[in-house]
Amino acid sequence: MAAGDLITRDHQIEFRGLLLGSTTPYGWQTLEGWDQTVTVGNKPRNSGDGSYPGNGRRPERAIVWAFQMHPAAAEFAAAVAAVEQMAATVRDATEHPLVIADRTATRMVYAKCTRLVMPRDKLFAAGIVKCGLQWVASNPAKLELTERSVTIAAPTAGSGGLTYPLSYPITYGTAGGPSNATCTNFGTEPADPMLTFVGPLTTPRVVNSTLTRALEFNITLGAGQTLTVDVGRGTVLLDGVTDRLTARTNSSVPVRAFQLDPGDNNLTLLAASFGAGAQLAVTWRSTY
Repeated sequence: MAAGDLITRDHQIEFRGLLLGSTTPYGWQTLEGWDQTVTVGNKPRNSGDGSYPGNGRRPERAIVWAFQMHPAAAEFAAAVAAVEQMAATVRDATEHPLVIADRTATRMVYAKCTRLVMPRDKLFAAGIVKCGLQWVASNPAKLELTERSVTIAAPTAGSGGLTYPLSYPITYGTAGGPSNATCTNFGTEPADPMLTFVGPLTTPRVVNSTLTRALEFNITLGAGQTLTVDVGRGTVLLDGVTDRLTARTNSSVPVRAFQLDPGDNNLTLLAASFGAGAQLAVTWRSTY
């Protein structure tokens, strides 16, 4: 099941296979933390008023949702058990898709549930419970549900051309094909793409000419071998297993810096040599 498949209307939340909010036993009350929060990193002035302006950064996102649970009496225990199971402790570093549909859009973050509040008071005994859930997303980016992708094939060489002495009608041959594509981030924040080079390639290089940024790797990929660059995590893996971050050349930006800015980003695949079937696959989600 893909993230968001359970969502059917506004004011619903999906997390770890449980649907919350409208049309469920878990009635939507309030949602906080879904809007933008920025830390500016200003430094106080040693003399005079105010501060020195710093760089804007977004901290981790804490989302708090208040809801009221009022299922049928026969379903009360099952409804409580379901939300307790959803909020159960995840002891490793895994974050799960948290999908939220409000009246404006349906977007998701990767998060952990960090708190469930379910008071055992008189209302609980009557089958009406005012509850609260909190999630924390280490990456505050809100993502569209649709994963976008392009595949950039190796450039094709031209064929034919003029033959001397000229004879009519003149045949000019065919032009070579380019090895570029446009990746559009429809969001308002930089997106973290996944880049997968597929061999045979020698010294693969990708250039974002829109932002004048490049990533290049001093490595030779055989036919069918892959080099996967996860910009969000800052990792580079050969065949999905072996770390090859050290293969990044000095002409490259840091892996985490190779983001897609809002709008169009023109990417070009380059290499010292290409073989049949060489390509670059790019996947990303528009980011808010």
